Amino acid sequence: MKTKNILRIFLCEMFVLGSIAIQAQTKVYVHKSNGLSVEFNIADIDSISFNPGISSQSIELTSPIRENTTLRDLGLPIDYYFNGNELDVENNAVLTIEPGVTIQFRSKSGLLYINDGATLKAIGTAGKHIQFIGALEDKGSWQGIKINTSWTSAELKNELNYVEILNAGSQNYNYSAALYLENNGKIAVTNSLIDGSSSNGIDIYDLSQGIAELTSFSYNTVSNCNKAPIRTDYDAGPYGMRNMDNTNTFTGNGEEYIHCANGDVVNTFGSNLTLRNLNGYPWYFENGINLDFDQNLTVEPGTIIMMGPLSRIYVPINSHFIADGTAVAHITIKGFRSDAGYWDGIQILSQTVGTKLNYCDISDGGGETSYTSNIYMCTGSAPGANSYLEINNTTISNSQRYGMHLSNYNSNDENCIISSSNPASVTFSGCQMGNIYSNCDNNKYVIYPDLSSTCNLGK
Repeated sequence: MKTKNILRIFLCEMFVLGSIAIQAQTKVYVHKSNGLSVEFNIADIDSISFNPGISSQSIELTSPIRENTTLRDLGLPIDYYFNGNELDVENNAVLTIEPGVTIQFRSKSGLLYINDGATLKAIGTAGKHIQFIGALEDKGSWQGIKINTSWTSAELKNELNYVEILNAGSQNYNYSAALYLENNGKIAVTNSLIDGSSSNGIDIYDLSQGIAELTSFSYNTVSNCNKAPIRTDYDAGPYGMRNMDNTNTFTGNGEEYIHCANGDVVNTFGSNLTLRNLNGYPWYFENGINLDFDQNLTVEPGTIIMMGPLSRIYVPINSHFIADGTAVAHITIKGFRSDAGYWDGIQILSQTVGTKLNYCDISDGGGETSYTSNIYMCTGSAPGANSYLEINNTTISNSQRYGMHLSNYNSNDENCIISSSNPASVTFSGCQMGNIYSNCDNNKYVIYPDLSSTCNLGK
């Protein structure tokens, strides 16, 4: 107690403070009357609370932050600033930023880096947003925020609420997004604005199969970014965005789509996945969608999917692709460009009933690789290993090859079994080599009911 009493007197003598509350192991930035800032690291306390509005000048932050730290609103246009390249939060420290705080990163390479084990809690209010800004009001004037940590409890989760990340995403460095999730990085983002990135708004980059993800993403705006509002790499894929809903706004970006790039894995962790309808805002799968065994991908009505060059939607054994639209909300699956053969198509090898296409518009497939059409079905090699598809109310168009290609793996009695309650509702147009083709021996495939009445069936 004597140490704390001495500290209280010392602080009151050096600083104009209305009140001080002392708890454990916290780094605290306070401001001296002569204009200098002082950083306190007190081993036996948690935090020091002091009244806002006490400083006449912005306070400089120093790296690393290795103890629990709270940044208060000082009532200044810029409350805190950082001059270096990387402001590291590490050593299991929790960085808490209170409503109304503005932090400026004065270097173009300035970055707030939440290392593994550390936590960022920036929770503003509707009337007092938290701002992260650069030295200039130009796109790419600083790097952004990098998250490389998950959490073990709700109290320690990374969170941005009523936060503005402005003019970040400097492209001269590796972390080309205003908010960058790496490896195990997880964060909840709500009621926030990411604006003016010189690259992507958010980049989810996962090589560790941790998995990096937006654990919540609602009521946000990502705007005026030079590239995509959200981009994913490698193992993250759409799985890292599975908690994103349709309350968000994406506008004024150079790439007006959600960009799933450089990795075609939907989910390597055994869970099923739903691809959300983002109010008609498209998904772009640059390298395709590959389901793993025993996985289901469900596509919500109204979803727009754009496929990259020579990519595919791959549905392996015991997996299912369920695209069940409605009469007023079709599911669109097309090439990134409206060119016949731009992408390969949907490849169905599933040997159980469940893959479904209803109120879908599928176009621009039949690429240059072997066995491609807008829809390609292939049986298994074992006897009775049929391939299954249910299809209704669907248009199949602009294929460089066939609308549908049905293939038997060998000369056994396996069949491609297609069911349709309304064959006339499945229509074909602009398929350059024909509508349905089978290369099965003795035409060993079955179509129930027979679609051949509505299309040219060839061998």
